[in-house]
Amino acid sequence: MPKIRPETAAKRRMQILKAAHCAFNRDGINVSVDQICVEAGVSKGNFYGYFESKDDLILAIAREQGELIRSSTQVETVDELISRLMPFQQDGDVSASRFELEAWTYSLSHPELRSTFRENLRDLDQSIAMSLRRLASASEGPSPKDAAQAAEILRIFAVGMMANTAIVDRTDSEVIESVKKLIDLLIGADRVPVSGQG
Repeated sequence: MPKIRPETAAKRRMQILKAAHCAFNRDGINVSVDQICVEAGVSKGNFYGYFESKDDLILAIAREQGELIRSSTQVETVDELISRLMPFQQDGDVSASRFELEAWTYSLSHPELRSTFRENLRDLDQSIAMSLRRLASASEGPSPKDAAQAAEILRIFAVGMMANTAIVDRTDSEVIESVKKLIDLLIGADRVPVSGQG
């Protein structure tokens, strides 16, 4: 069997991850490996060359999300913070909310996945706290007394909105305005840059 170049292998692995994510978003977490292979345009043998099982694939998606959280830049505006917290509210794609919610539920019986989600949430909380401090500084308002606690409140709210979006199957611009007001309350400012205006 010929050896595959590392860059080709990485590209194919990403192709499978993206295809699986699309299939999960569209059809839910109970999608079969066969369906994922069709979506990715790869054989089942090829799939198992990259992932031991569907559970391994779901774990890889969760780890990819963690890497995105850790590598993301700091936000400069409230809109950027909301986009990071609730991307499903911004782009109107509610299917990602469905998969996210199903994956969280799935993690309750899969300890390694649950641990990965916990790590991702911890990193997200740290990123939000840093963003809140930065936004408070930009508004010349006081920094939140406990940015970590404020970040956790925002994250919990965002998770609730994700669940609501998955169940109701719609996004709502009024929700975004409510989140902006919540952020203002948490950082004690009403002059926070909203969308790139300094």
